[in-house]
This record gives sequence, C-alpha cells and structure tokens, in this order.
Amino acid sequence: MKHIKLVFTIVLLTLFAVTPVVAQQSSKELKKELKSKASKDIRKEAKAYEKEGWRSVAGSLPLAKQLEQAQMAAIERDEDGLNRYYMGRGKGIGGNYRAAKAVAFNQAKVDLVAAVLSDVQSAETNEMTNEDMGEGDVISTDDLDINSKVVSSFPIKDIVTVVEIYRELSRGRYEVEISVKMDAVDARKRAKIFLNDQRKANMQKTQAE
Repeated sequence: MKHIKLVFTIVLLTLFAVTPVVAQQSSKELKKELKSKASKDIRKEAKAYEKEGWRSVAGSLPLAKQLEQAQMAAIERDEDGLNRYYMGRGKGIGGNYRAAKAVAFNQAKVDLVAAVLSDVQSAETNEMTNEDMGEGDVISTDDLDINSKVVSSFPIKDIVTVVEIYRELSRGRYEVEISVKMDAVDARKRAKIFLNDQRKANMQKTQAE
C-alpha cells in the first residue's frame, strides 16, 4: 500500500506544480498528462511490487495498469474542481485467497466510508444544523466508530474495484491488497442522509433515557 501512496504523492505534486487549471482538465486531457508524466513512476512501482511477490489475478489487468487506474481515479476532478471519486484501500491476510480478499475489501470499504463521512461532516455541519435538522448538536465522525458495523449500515453503493493484487505467503497463506472507488457526488448525498439518520437516532435514544 505504501507504494501506491508514494506514487499518488508524486503524481499530485507534479501535476499541481505544472498549472493551476489541472483541476479543470477533461478526463481525456488528464489521462494524457498522467501517461506523459507518471508512466515511468508507475512502471517503477509496479516492478517494486512484483519484486516483493505481488501479482495481478489471472484474467485481470496487469499490475501496472491497475496502479495507473487507481492514480487516475485519485486525481480526477469534476467541473467544480472537486474529487470525482472517493477512494478506499485495504489489505488482508488469510488462509486462502477468498478469506484474504474479504478482509481487504472490507478494510477498503471502511477506509472509503471514513473519508466520505469526514469530508461531509467537515464541510456541511452548518447546513445540517441550521437548515435540515434545526437546533441541536450534530453528530460528528469522532463520535462514530467507523468499523464493519457502521459500513454495513452506511448506504454505500456502486463501489468499483480498481486494484486487486495478491501475493502468496508462507504456510499457504495469501495477502491481498484492494483499492476501491465510489462516485463522490453520490457518496456525499448518501453520507448526509446517513449522518442525519444517526443524529435522529441519537436524539431519540437520549429522550428515551
């Protein structure tokens, strides 16, 4: 996972240093920019992964191409200059591939949900307090234990896996790394509903006590 984060940082610094209008570039232009400025870094990171025993699943895209897709999703912006996608990453180890993948995918979802809730809570606290819910405290993500229970109750939908790689460990175990993305506009809408529902439930619980 540290490899992906490193490449994300390199790409972001490179692109934002080149021009302030990168956020307004079309997807096609961004892809061209990415390939011309980061393809070498992607290949280098892909080789580092492969050297550590990581490989892509049979029938899926090559490891380097998956890393490129993840980078593209991470830096892509909409017409307002906001992230087009929310990303989540996770790793899992299991006695077989299926078990390791389940752990990694769940961690990736938790990572994504935490990012969405944090952004929405930070950006829209005033709106939820003054317009949607009236007077009162607003639930904070600090009050939520972002775990499997929260993920299962969050109205998450249409998650797309952009990276799924694995390596074989000792004693027949597998380690899987997964990165997922979700449309940011849809994610924010669902997060607002979720936070409001949680607040209502908390208020009802308080009143009942």
